[in-house]
Amino acid sequence: MDDAIVEAEPVSNMLDLFEAICAELPDAEHFILSARMRGMRRDTVTWLDRHGLSPADAGLCFVPYVQAKPKVWQELARDARLVIVDDLSFNHEQEQVGVYHDLVDFAERIACVYIGLNEISEIAGNPTAVGAVVSRTAEAVAASSIA
Repeated sequence: MDDAIVEAEPVSNMLDLFEAICAELPDAEHFILSARMRGMRRDTVTWLDRHGLSPADAGLCFVPYVQAKPKVWQELARDARLVIVDDLSFNHEQEQVGVYHDLVDFAERIACVYIGLNEISEIAGNPTAVGAVVSRTAEAVAASSIA
């Protein structure tokens, strides 16, 4: 068991964001995509359950590395308006966090809404940001269904 996976705390206010998006878009299918090895599945599911995010409530998919996410996003976007919430960053233990800029560009192109590192940081530091992000997300999803 990787203690870091099980013991890590969620980013502040992100569980509230997930709940608010679920409430605002009740007919949406929710899907958790994680770049983790299969051997981490049990620990990841334990973490999700501990924080009230049962894989029964959302699909759960693991890819072995972050660069595999676009293929899954493409598949999901074929039949749905896609909302991606993913900081797409790495080296969190370092002073300077890195960002997968190519993946951010792809997420911004394929998703109806991409909630990335800047919005996640805003949400983490300001709980009132959840409502604003959810409102923008719902408006964008509604507008894309009209277009």
